[in-house]
Amino acid sequence: MAKYKPEYLARMEMTKNNDRENVAKGLVEFADNKGIIDKGFVTAKEYASKYNLHPRTVQIWCQEGRIEGAFKFGQSWAIPDKTPRPKDGRYKNGDWVGYRKRERKNRMEN
Repeated sequence: MAKYKPEYLARMEMTKNNDRENVAKGLVEFADNKGIIDKGFVTAKEYASKYNLHPRTVQIWCQEGRIEGAFKFGQSWAIPDKTPRPKDGRYKNGDWVGYRKRERKNRMEN
């Protein structure tokens, strides 16, 4: 393995840090231009904590388009602050409630 001089290593580290800072500054400028900061948007993590969800669930919902007004902002999602939680698509009442019990009972009777 090649050995680098300490000055070279220090310069490489400074370049990495400057690149990160430039990317962060660019995202903030982008947010200012779009008006994201002023309009009251939240991240997926903040939205998840608000509704007691996992952040990954919120990210998946954003990808599927289930959260109205959400859009990708760099690597994270910007979600309008007052967006309600999406409707749960599972069956909770109706013909399917107790379906397995009824089927089991019908099989035992026959």
